[in-house]
Amino acid sequence: RGMVFALRSKGEGQPQGTLGLYPRSFYLGARALRAVSMADFAVNREHRSVQPALMLMRHAALIAAQTFELIYGSPNPRASPIFAMASFKRIGDVHRYAKPLASAGHLSRHVPAWAARLSAPVADLALQAMDRIRELRSGSRLVCRPANWDDSAIDEIWARRPPSTLLSERTARMLSWRFGAPRHSAWQFNLAFDSDSVARGYIVWRNIEGFVEIGDFFTDTPETRTSLLIVSFTRWIRRKGARSISLEFFGSSAVAQQLKSAGMH
Repeated sequence: RGMVFALRSKGEGQPQGTLGLYPRSFYLGARALRAVSMADFAVNREHRSVQPALMLMRHAALIAAQTFELIYGSPNPRASPIFAMASFKRIGDVHRYAKPLASAGHLSRHVPAWAARLSAPVADLALQAMDRIRELRSGSRLVCRPANWDDSAIDEIWARRPPSTLLSERTARMLSWRFGAPRHSAWQFNLAFDSDSVARGYIVWRNIEGFVEIGDFFTDTPETRTSLLIVSFTRWIRRKGARSISLEFFGSSAVAQQLKSAGMH
């Protein structure tokens, strides 16, 4: 269970700021770490000077440090200075990656409509050919299939995670809680299998009018197999009429390079 801290001003009944702590389980190989994410950090405009916001942040961090081994957050540009003053260390940036699957909409922004209609089929074939070339270069291929949140393959993939990478928990229980609950009905789930029918990774996704957002992805060898995972999902979701896929990522530079190798920009 999480907790929320409230910032109150003397003489005012309503809270003037909030900051939430959301516990998460992290793993470094077999070692489990109790972690907590700072989120929903907000301060009313009339109290938005540095002192009240910093007081709230430091108090929450002090309480969290008594229970958790790792405290982290993803602040927006306005909140970043407060995190820095509260002694948080910046370790990287979150980036959004995207990949076009159908070219008509993109071409129509640059050429007349009639030219976009004529050239789109050729451009779409080129996009598909590039993905096939990526698979041929790797010498391997994965096949994507829809699956259920309680599939035992999820825990099998998680059990084969790399021992030297710090990862938040990705068991079937966690994915079902985070994405599979009825209130999150838009999220769907695919497993990716190798030629021996062994599940090697998964994709969590949702389709918003042809624009597919990936909410989470994972493979048992992220630094070498992520590109194949994305390409296999691309091939499968393209047949469903998707126009593009996108995702947000923060993590290993090797995995970021794998995303680029899969045609994500």
